[in-house]
Amino acid sequence: MPAVPDLLDRIRKRPGLYIGERSLSALRNAIVGYELALGVHEIDHDATLRLPDDFNDWVAYRLQYKESTSGWKNMILSVCQDELAAFNRFFQLLDEHAARKGRVVARVDGLEKTYTSGPQGQERTERYPRRISLIAYTEDPGFFVVSDEPGYSLPMGDSFFPSLHWFETFTGVSRSRLTVVDAQTFERWSRNAEPNGGSADC
Repeated sequence: MPAVPDLLDRIRKRPGLYIGERSLSALRNAIVGYELALGVHEIDHDATLRLPDDFNDWVAYRLQYKESTSGWKNMILSVCQDELAAFNRFFQLLDEHAARKGRVVARVDGLEKTYTSGPQGQERTERYPRRISLIAYTEDPGFFVVSDEPGYSLPMGDSFFPSLHWFETFTGVSRSRLTVVDAQTFERWSRNAEPNGGSADC
């Protein structure tokens, strides 16, 4: 998949031709409509207009939200409060995601934990990866947790956490278990409170 899918890049350059206006809501409607059409026609592997799987989390991270459940459109619009500015910010965030380079701040080795997954009545016990890493991409609050063991993943997949407290609460792994690689960033994480929900500038 290219860094920015081709059709998205064409919409960025000529939004009037494709979605009628330079508007984040119009762009999201186009993306949702395209995904619906793919589903109706049972097309599984078309990346023409597909956003990265962790784009909601990326937007939450960059715009300093605690979580991504409200979706990328609502988070961006809440911060920008203007459709045109939000449209431009969307593409800025998409470009940043494509160019991002993570750095390991801390890791856990030898993790021996299990969790339950699957629908009720069909639950199964899964094992956490034995090694996970906490990754920073920018100086924003929060971080991403990724599995370092092939074939295993975290219960929530590779995911965004707004703070060390959330990480400890969700995983049951105390920060004292972490091997710190980047002491300066880890100290900042330890001092900082959780993001306060969209405090970043548009």
